[in-house]
Amino acid sequence: MELYEWLIIVFSVSAAIVLAIFLYHPLRRLITKKHTVRVYYKTVYKVAKYGDYYLINNLILELDATSQAHVDHILFADKYIYVISDVYLQGEISGLAQDEKWLYLKGKKRKQKKYVIDNLLIENRQRLEKVALVTNLDPDLFISILLVNDEVNPFKIENTSKMDYIVRRKDLYQLILSIEKRLVSPLAEKELSQAVLDIDALNLRKKSKKGKKK
Repeated sequence: MELYEWLIIVFSVSAAIVLAIFLYHPLRRLITKKHTVRVYYKTVYKVAKYGDYYLINNLILELDATSQAHVDHILFADKYIYVISDVYLQGEISGLAQDEKWLYLKGKKRKQKKYVIDNLLIENRQRLEKVALVTNLDPDLFISILLVNDEVNPFKIENTSKMDYIVRRKDLYQLILSIEKRLVSPLAEKELSQAVLDIDALNLRKKSKKGKKK
């Protein structure tokens, strides 16, 4: 093979590698946005599988004749029950955990637009309280989690709460492990299993997935 042919091959391979590196993050964001439900579901399901936890997805509870509460995921671990909401953001959010409103900078840095949005942590806490009320479970057994895409910097939200979290998908498993290491008594197995059955029975969608087999 002639030298120029080798040079063409080397140049082509190098160009392909550079293009792949350049397109990796944009393509990843596009796939995550297009298949948000599937991608987030897989993330939470892996946590349930690795931790041997119960998991109910897409929970809809009837609050009264005119209103309902929707929860993306409820994860039943050994010490806590996690109410998890999927959030996909095309930019950054900032503010305090106790603020009623947050600042949302949408888009790329040079073309970002500013929006004021409702505090997503407060919204999920209210969702959690509704679940606790309908199920007659102690609210202190629940942990509220906002699950955001990996491009978001959750640390721009100043949060000191030990019961409400905002976390990237890639960090969810480590967060759950950290919380489950707290020096609190595990939930009684019989009561936990019954809670799963009771909540599943209330689910209007009747679609549940168990990460834990008995």
